Amino acid sequence: MPPKRKSSKEPSGSCPTKKKRIEIDSENRVRWIRPRTAPGDDDLEIPREFARGLFGRDWDQVENALDPIRMEFAPVCSPLGRLTKKASEENTMTHRMNKSSPNLKSFWKKVNDKWRGGKGGRTPIWRILDSLGPGVAGAGFWTGNEIEFQALEDDSRITVTTRGQRYQFDLLRVQPGSGGEPRYFIELPHNGSISVNGQTIINGYNNPDRLLIGPLNTFAVIEVRGHTIFWWMPAGLQYNTQGRMVSDQESLRRERIHYNDDVEGYIRLDDIAVPRPLLPRWPGYVLTASDDKEEEEEDVEEEIEEDEDLALNNDQVAGTGMAEDNVQPTDGQVVFADIHPCAYLEQNLPALRKEAESIRQEAVDELKNFPQDLSQAIIEAVLRAINVRQANTAAFGLVGRELNDVECLRDGYFYPRGTHPGRPLIASLRLENHTVLLVLQRQADKTVSMHVFDHRNWILGPEQRNRIFLAGIGLLRRTRWWGAIHGGDAECSAPKPGKALWVQCSQYPGKSESVGVCLTILSAWALAMGLELNQKFTIANEEQFKGEVRDLFYVALQGKTLDWKLMLAFFRCRKFVSDRVPMPPPNRRFTLDDARINEDMRVNLPHDTDRRERIGEDSRGQDNVSGNHAAADQTSGNIVGVGEFLSDGWNKRDRMIRVPRLLEVGAFRSQISRDELRQEYLKHPVVGLDLPQKFKECAYFRKEIEALLEENGASAWLDGLRNAEDNDTLVPSTEGQYVREDEVHLCIASVVLAITERQSMKGGFSMMGINNLSLCQFKEYTGPIGHATRFGRPMLLPLVHENHTVLVVMQLDEKRRPHLSVVDSRIWQYPKEHRQMVYAKALKILMRSAWWRNVYRDEDSLQLPPKATWIPSAQQRDHWTCGYYAIANAWALAMGLELNSMDMPPRDPRFIPDMRNIAHLAIGGFVDWRLIYSFLWCYRIVKPDQAVVASRRFGSTTPLSNESDIDMELEDIAFDEDLYWLEQEHPDWGILGQESAVTLHGGYPHDTNFASDSWDFDIRHNIIPDLILLSRYDGSPLTPGCVLKELWKSEQPAEIAKGFWKTTIGKSMRSKIDKLDDSEGDSEDEPEDTVPSVFQNTVRAFFKHLEKLDATKKASRHNLIESAPSDFFSRYFNYMNAFEQGLRKDNFEVMELPGMKELLSDCQVTSAIASVVEAIDAIEDTGENYQGGLALAESTQVSMARAESCTEDLPWLIVSRARRCWLLPFVVHKEFAGEIEALREKGGMHVERGEGSENTGHIFLVVLQEEEGEFRSYILDSARDYFKDVRDFLYQRIQKTARYLHWSTHRNDSRDVDFSDSYWIVKVPRQNNNWACGYHTILNAWILALGLTPNTEEEVDEDDYQILYALVQKALAGLLSWEILVTFLFCRRLVRESSLQDVPENRRFLSTVRQFGEDDIGNFVKDKFNNSDQYLATDPENDKPYDHGLNVDFTKMDKKDLKEIEYKEFEALNRRYESEEEEELLEGGGALFRSSHAFRNSFMALSSDIGETSDPLEFLDRQGLDDISSSDVEMACPG
Repeated sequence: MPPKRKSSKEPSGSCPTKKKRIEIDSENRVRWIRPRTAPGDDDLEIPREFARGLFGRDWDQVENALDPIRMEFAPVCSPLGRLTKKASEENTMTHRMNKSSPNLKSFWKKVNDKWRGGKGGRTPIWRILDSLGPGVAGAGFWTGNEIEFQALEDDSRITVTTRGQRYQFDLLRVQPGSGGEPRYFIELPHNGSISVNGQTIINGYNNPDRLLIGPLNTFAVIEVRGHTIFWWMPAGLQYNTQGRMVSDQESLRRERIHYNDDVEGYIRLDDIAVPRPLLPRWPGYVLTASDDKEEEEEDVEEEIEEDEDLALNNDQVAGTGMAEDNVQPTDGQVVFADIHPCAYLEQNLPALRKEAESIRQEAVDELKNFPQDLSQAIIEAVLRAINVRQANTAAFGLVGRELNDVECLRDGYFYPRGTHPGRPLIASLRLENHTVLLVLQRQADKTVSMHVFDHRNWILGPEQRNRIFLAGIGLLRRTRWWGAIHGGDAECSAPKPGKALWVQCSQYPGKSESVGVCLTILSAWALAMGLELNQKFTIANEEQFKGEVRDLFYVALQGKTLDWKLMLAFFRCRKFVSDRVPMPPPNRRFTLDDARINEDMRVNLPHDTDRRERIGEDSRGQDNVSGNHAAADQTSGNIVGVGEFLSDGWNKRDRMIRVPRLLEVGAFRSQISRDELRQEYLKHPVVGLDLPQKFKECAYFRKEIEALLEENGASAWLDGLRNAEDNDTLVPSTEGQYVREDEVHLCIASVVLAITERQSMKGGFSMMGINNLSLCQFKEYTGPIGHATRFGRPMLLPLVHENHTVLVVMQLDEKRRPHLSVVDSRIWQYPKEHRQMVYAKALKILMRSAWWRNVYRDEDSLQLPPKATWIPSAQQRDHWTCGYYAIANAWALAMGLELNSMDMPPRDPRFIPDMRNIAHLAIGGFVDWRLIYSFLWCYRIVKPDQAVVASRRFGSTTPLSNESDIDMELEDIAFDEDLYWLEQEHPDWGILGQESAVTLHGGYPHDTNFASDSWDFDIRHNIIPDLILLSRYDGSPLTPGCVLKELWKSEQPAEIAKGFWKTTIGKSMRSKIDKLDDSEGDSEDEPEDTVPSVFQNTVRAFFKHLEKLDATKKASRHNLIESAPSDFFSRYFNYMNAFEQGLRKDNFEVMELPGMKELLSDCQVTSAIASVVEAIDAIEDTGENYQGGLALAESTQVSMARAESCTEDLPWLIVSRARRCWLLPFVVHKEFAGEIEALREKGGMHVERGEGSENTGHIFLVVLQEEEGEFRSYILDSARDYFKDVRDFLYQRIQKTARYLHWSTHRNDSRDVDFSDSYWIVKVPRQNNNWACGYHTILNAWILALGLTPNTEEEVDEDDYQILYALVQKALAGLLSWEILVTFLFCRRLVRESSLQDVPENRRFLSTVRQFGEDDIGNFVKDKFNNSDQYLATDPENDKPYDHGLNVDFTKMDKKDLKEIEYKEFEALNRRYESEEEEELLEGGGALFRSSHAFRNSFMALSSDIGETSDPLEFLDRQGLDDISSSDVEMACPG
């Protein structure tokens, strides 16, 4: 008997009521998920109030199939509440508990930023709803351009459009039966999916009815395919919650139906104009296992617990049932009588996915090419489980290894040999990139049959089929399969299969190899279970299908979870098998056993490998695969002739394009002639190839090309194409490498042939193979040349002359005369005599190709074009990209588009990789017209906003692996064309080519004089490339050389600098500088601080002058930086040099650096960092109470604060921007280094000092910042192992520095925020010398300040140091912009990023801030401390929290580059000198340490005498200690 169903229970305290008996198939059954009621509330109040309004019946007259499932309250807070610090933390916690997707969290923040309540708590939305009256709700959603709020006063239909697909559901406004305010319900259509308040609901495949959810509470969160909708009633605008934990099962369900990555799309909300129908019922589903009995419906009195495709994260839902009952039903029992197969599957899939995910994570390397590389292991996992239930003489044979045709045809035997020889053998066989299923089994007469199940049976030709047949024979031989039947190993005398029977099975129209393998494995399992395959099976959702079956395969390999019930549910629900065999025979009802199957995961066979029982007549055929499958066709053991399969006459395009199309529309017949196939294909033109409504060319191209590159079929094609050793037909990826003529021809043909096929016989394009094109151009050759196909129609052909490729266009003009055009992407390339040579070559092709035949009687009557028109296309920037432009121009013209003539698109580093990808995918047959159109428009090859007519819209390009494929295509075209014209009694040659005419405008006759003809070598090879780089040349061949030379001269750095001083702002700045010179030494008339400000303003004016010059050019600076960073850097650095030379004539003083390879002082390092930090700080500085910025302190004060002798909290030791990110250069030198050396001596780690031992210092970067409620320290050290043994000591001093400079104590006297118990070591490039640690510290600080990530894989070499030295000089002089600095980092690959978009807007400073010494930094720190930080300190932190937007995001780094170290306090490291011997040890280092010791004593005296001095810096001046940092903190770097 089937298990009893649970009966529903009445609410506590209510009397049980006997409901009227309702038939399962009555019209009274509904599907409704109600909200959970609060404790103590009447659970039946809602159904009583709304049943009649929803279903036209009272509640006691309907039966809800989904009781007792309930909808929960919203798991996150409304985004319209005030976002206090506490509320923000609580909201973060609710999202974490809910496992909210990135899309939900992002949309929540956007709504919160736009509409959250003010101090009164009332939002703009509140006012809208309040004005509309009671019972009105509203929804917030994304329209594609902005967040929109819309009030709902009636039934509404919500349409979510994303990734080219639309999803709809309805919001119903229903009046309660007793009056009162209406409530809102969600009506989910058939096959719909949605998440409401964190619960995912699927109205599945086999359910034709709609599903009702509601009424919604005052606030709800609705998620559909990655988009979020917030739903409010007035009472829920500021809804708050403590959150709700989400189970792993629910999380997996969300991932399956929602997009968790960024999605493009929009939401539309419309009123429903027509009355809604009452919800229909779901029909019952009863399946009996008896073939000879009629199915009968039984009266079922119990309630249905769970619907077939619905699963919620709800405590009341029944369990998975996987391990409930292992009792095998008898043949007469009902299968799934108590639950629909789809419902059973849905209940079990979450646990299945969870287990599969754990397997994926553990064996990620072994599953890289899954399931292709483990197909036989997956098949045999089930075969072994079935074999457990068999007699020893009636089991399936096992191969125990993966098979391909080469493996099967080898000599020798498999070791270990296949088990159970002589029994039915089910094996997947791989032939190149195609997998079929072989079934070999014994017949009554002891002969062997061979059946082949091929889910893409049109792919293989006769030779390949014969190879499969021979591989099957080889498989029998290599496994000694005959030995169990005929005895011994003498299989030579055993009768072999005389033929292989190709069996009709479902056909997969796609190109993915992995899907074909999945179907093969499933077929093997179904056949092994004794089921019959559904020949009409189709995949509804390929991604979902692949996800489900891969999960099945993972757990099958592990031997867990999977059993015959789950597989039968899957086969039934997905309609993979027919209904004629309802159940597997009892001996095929397997259950995978962990102990038995796990040992076989690696396809290691059991110990009984060598047992070869003879199979007697009594067991013959017990486990044979059912023969109830119709044959598709058969092949004999000999080589199969062309006529054996009718599909043998198909060509590659038939198999790759036409057959999948016919499969899609259900019109495919596997064995029809070529002509029948093509006639059928023409009846079903490709549809659905329109552009999306909101088409943005670059975004569309980027999205589609990335998706295509990830698609298995396309990815496999590219790998095979690019990695094949014998494949020389590759569009190159290396910059500077030309594309060969045959490569260009192949790429053009893939599009031209695809369009030709779509057009009538009088349209299309003429074409020739590349060999015939070459022969046409040789005078010496007098032999036969193949004619061009489609005579008189336009021909697009590449022609190479003098290492430059152009596109020749041959077509008839309006008077039916031949016309020649040459489309040139470098129109100034050829002088006149070479244009004449190209014209002569094109004439030879025209004549010798017989392109003119039938249009003219003979060659004598042919009117040759007297000249060729030279047509400029978009102009290339580099000398080697002509082949790429020839391809793109041909594609554009073939599609009927107008070229973007005489335009030089901006340099884009993605053009070559994109061109290479789309070209390779085109010759693979993976590209449609939309992708090419978006590519051409995005890269400005064509003019914008053009339409492609229907006859030029192709669903896929023609697959062409090489020139032989082109020749085969042309043979077919020629045959069809000859046949067509023979059948025409009166052919009309006058309308040839009109359908495919090429549009070309403008141009120049080839024999006219171009100005470029007289250009000299210098112009062609130096000036033109330079002007192109500067976007100052548009490609015109008519510009005189003298004009180009003058233009080039005006762009030279010296001229640019001179030009600045001639501008109005330049003259003004010159006047101010002159006044400074006149007042030199007169400090009373001109305050000293006006000198740096005047020069700084002058520098910034020059930078703005450069920006204005760039704005007049067609290419943006950013494109130039990303595409040619080296060129940009060198040019703009020269601009700075020329400008600086002019300034130095005006006594422009800067901080001088020591020579290269000399040590930097900590003052110089701090100043270089400060030049960038101050510039970034000024970008968003709002003045008083500014909460953001970057911290900064003088190096002198840092030395004081970290000293051991500093034990008092001195108010004049200050840092600006306390508790914000601090890029702190940390120096270990002199006294400080002596402490470390003493510690090492004490610990028995004496370090010998050699020559120059007095230079024991080192400097590295420390990043201090507040994050996650604590202060964290990150150490970036270019010699990171030098202080490895004393890092805890250094971390102790870092904390001390921050504390005594009041960085960590600002508004934190009680230490509510304290230092972390850990610190982090950040991997950065190592220094390779003993002097460059200062430069590395500067470099690392600059990288982090710009928001970039150090490239830990790149070494800093000698060239880098030289450039960095010059950049530090420019930065100190205030002459360094963020663009020049970033260009250097990109060009030298010192950062992981490569796009300017990776630099945040608030890091893009116009120029660095000029630094001359400690005074400059001190003035800046005092100014920010007095005028901002002190004001900020008076406000509570809750009211004005710190802005940590400039924190360094270390999460962007690889985990291996970031090492967390737990801090262990060591008291011995924090002590004074306790004896004269210890002090003598420290002073043993020589004068270096003695001077530091003297500095310590002076500092202690200073701290006791300073008293109440209001200006500590003035006190330092009076004491003569203002030069401490420059004289006392010199350092060396470790060698």
